[in-house]
Amino acid sequence: MQADYAGAEAHFLPADRFGYPNNNGHVAIVIHKTGGDPTPESVEQTFLVKGRSVHYAVGQDGRVWQFVLESSGAGGNCCAEPGYDPFWDQYLHEFRDLNFCTISIEHCDPTRDNSTPLTPAQKDASFKLVAYLAKKYTIAPDHIKGHNSIDPPTLCPGNYPWDDLWVYLKGSIMDLTNPTLAQYFTATSNDKWKCKSTGNVVQYAMLQFYRSYGKDAYCGLTYLGLPLSNEITIEGHPGVVRQEFERGWLC
Repeated sequence: MQADYAGAEAHFLPADRFGYPNNNGHVAIVIHKTGGDPTPESVEQTFLVKGRSVHYAVGQDGRVWQFVLESSGAGGNCCAEPGYDPFWDQYLHEFRDLNFCTISIEHCDPTRDNSTPLTPAQKDASFKLVAYLAKKYTIAPDHIKGHNSIDPPTLCPGNYPWDDLWVYLKGSIMDLTNPTLAQYFTATSNDKWKCKSTGNVVQYAMLQFYRSYGKDAYCGLTYLGLPLSNEITIEGHPGVVRQEFERGWLC
């Protein structure tokens, strides 16, 4: 079985012991650190002995191992402890178990208190993985949380470089948590943005391109402007559409 993420090695744990098959709402990403396990190999052994699991682990050398399919819930985010972030209330009400709606990523740290900084290779691999998941499941930055938002006493994920992650994500995909973008668009669903001034909709693959094109804070808004039309079918080319923007056409 291949890994979901092209940059990961598949090391899937036995499905009958780990995870919740085909039971993941993909509403948030939870960042973890291992608190002692220095390599993906040791993470795997810990999981096998203790019955724990996450979707991915990122090694200090930049290797990414996948343990549980993204379509399934893993076993790293239960349960909400006293003092947890109220952000989770909406999902506790809907899913009860946060493993049913989150994707979890471990980062190898040989220290018990998770105080080792991510290596450059680990940081690069982590940010690319988070960006891939955020784009694939339309997960906004404010839905990317540390494990300590669920279990406050834990030191997990320690000194994870959050500020650097936010800068990186701004350069990879935009969303409507950005107040400038929110002036121009409203989300009618996860895959559709409606322009407030023109009433036209950017959707599906066209929206994914618009949200990432140019790799700066405003992406398509900067380089293409606002949509001047909805998608237009191209005659004689089934499944192919074009759309007019202030600064050009997309097809």
